[in-house]
Amino acid sequence: MRSCWSYGSHGLEHEGIAERPGDARAGIRATYRKALVRHLRNPGETILGRAYELGRDAIARGESLLDTVSVHQHILRAEPSIPCKDLSSASDFLLEALSPFEMTHRGFRDAVRAPRQTNETLEEQMKHLAYACTTRPANY
Repeated sequence: MRSCWSYGSHGLEHEGIAERPGDARAGIRATYRKALVRHLRNPGETILGRAYELGRDAIARGESLLDTVSVHQHILRAEPSIPCKDLSSASDFLLEALSPFEMTHRGFRDAVRAPRQTNETLEEQMKHLAYACTTRPANY
């Protein structure tokens, strides 16, 4: 059976993610590949939990969302045994691996929102105080 990814190359080498001897990412790709193939053979919550852990590990290493997507694509393109019918399951795995990035992004957004709301509240209070000071009688 021919893979969906058997036609053409998308130039991963020039993007800096091609495997090289001693490449630290080779181990990361191997771990991700093993988990992805396991998920494709027997989908389930346990292996999706592993995908989530891989996403958390990527964040801990300082990798970006695009790094994780690149690893996923590299594996799909390089793995001729993944047939087209498994792409939906592979997408589920990728989404689970990306969910820690989403949670981190939302946490950051919430962390920025809280001081912004505090500043807006303080600005409103300052306006009310300034108005109160300008409308008081001089001998008060």
